[in-house]
Amino acid sequence: MVDWRKTLNVSGVIPFHHARKWCNETWGFGTDVDTHYTAMRAGEQVNPHWAYDAQYNQYRIYLAGDQELVWFRLKFGS
Repeated sequence: MVDWRKTLNVSGVIPFHHARKWCNETWGFGTDVDTHYTAMRAGEQVNPHWAYDAQYNQYRIYLAGDQELVWFRLKFGS
């Protein structure tokens, strides 16, 4: 199971859309965090760099570690 070390709250649906698009382009296709864990438990290959969550108007990007966080912050700021 991935231990997501960095969780970023993204304010608003449009900034979240841009962040997801950039993550897809940078690290490849990501899934929502629930699907990510379900697929992983089923032995499917999942993206080790990032996942996302968009429930109840709370938009989050989950990153695997500091390296991903640095790239994200270079693109979007802190």
